Amino acid sequence: MTPITSTRAAPRPCPTSPTSGWPSLVPAHVRAALHTHPEGDILVFLPGVGDLQRSARKLTDALANHIDLHLLHGELPLETQDAALRPARAGRRKVILATSIAETSLTIEGVRVVIDGGFARVPRFVPRTGFTTLETVPVARAAADQRRGRAGRLAPGTCYRLWTEAEHHNLPAHRPPEIHTADLSSLVLELALWGPPSPPACAGSTCRPQRPSPKPRTCFCVWAPWIMRNWE
Repeated sequence: MTPITSTRAAPRPCPTSPTSGWPSLVPAHVRAALHTHPEGDILVFLPGVGDLQRSARKLTDALANHIDLHLLHGELPLETQDAALRPARAGRRKVILATSIAETSLTIEGVRVVIDGGFARVPRFVPRTGFTTLETVPVARAAADQRRGRAGRLAPGTCYRLWTEAEHHNLPAHRPPEIHTADLSSLVLELALWGPPSPPACAGSTCRPQRPSPKPRTCFCVWAPWIMRNWE
């Protein structure tokens, strides 16, 4: 990986509602980065599709004619995603507004600047309602390092982090394991269908699948506490 310069931003204007100021905050940082860095493309990380669209509306009329604006998220058609990933044509530059989809697996040629909003949208199961919702949470330090690395894949780059050094130290080192936040209902029911009459009878390598019963032999309320204890 080539050298990357990291720059931190001033404190966010609305720390209790961090995404509320992004439609104006992000375009300002993009314009400043385009002025400071006359070469290369810019990749901006925002948590959700709505944040991308609101920021894009603010940027559409503010960019020069030779700069193309792209959105990148998992709900887009494949050809639209490919357009965001392809290198810019000669004499043109790109600004890509992306969700966490661009953190690790994708290499976007030409990116020399990363602007990281510092948040991500993650699924969280809410036991009280029985539904999984998307929650906007601060990015983990490991994910922030992955995002920073997008600026130095092929050439030296710069990463602008829109949070302070003090906020950085308070970020979690890693995202919690998915099993701590996911809906385990299907897992519990599948284990119950295996046939052990009670959770303690299925421990480690001593548990072997049996022929499924017509219906679970143990109820959810018996298995759920055991699952949560053993996967903490």
